[in-house]
Amino acid sequence: MIPAQKYDEVKAKYDAAVATSAAAKSKYDMAVAGARQEDKEAAQALVDKASGALMEVESYMGELYLTSPAGGVVSSIGPKVGELVGTGSPVMTVLDLDDIWFTFNVREDYLDGMSIGSRITVSIPALGGKKVAATVNYVAVRESYATWKATKETDMYDAKTFEVRAVPEDKVGGLLPGMSAIIER
Repeated sequence: MIPAQKYDEVKAKYDAAVATSAAAKSKYDMAVAGARQEDKEAAQALVDKASGALMEVESYMGELYLTSPAGGVVSSIGPKVGELVGTGSPVMTVLDLDDIWFTFNVREDYLDGMSIGSRITVSIPALGGKKVAATVNYVAVRESYATWKATKETDMYDAKTFEVRAVPEDKVGGLLPGMSAIIER
């Protein structure tokens, strides 16, 4: 994905390199036919230079297309047509639909029974409340997230929020990234 202007520039360089290469080849052929040794060497140098320019432009042609390192679905495209994109800038987001997990923000007093390896049941509202079995594979405190403040001074404490991730045990048809999931108790 590159701007049309960049494509035109590379195409023009390519066409010029091809023409220069043909001209140099013609001079070389003429020199081989009966010129002095110095003329032959100069003509060969021109051919080598033109061939190098042609190889450089051909390498640019290979960069006109992007290939994702992972299979999936394009969920968003960053730049618009004609925009310049800097090296290393993301141009699109590809979702790997074979790598699905659920993420929950759970107050610590609701963590009972949610440790790594434990099984939970999740309800998916977008799929008609379908129940899905999942295995917890990550539990960690959310340092810069909501801390639930105690409202009374006695018998209460400030509760932290934890991130809990769980992987579905079976593939769930119709499940898409971003869908809401509710832990069943």
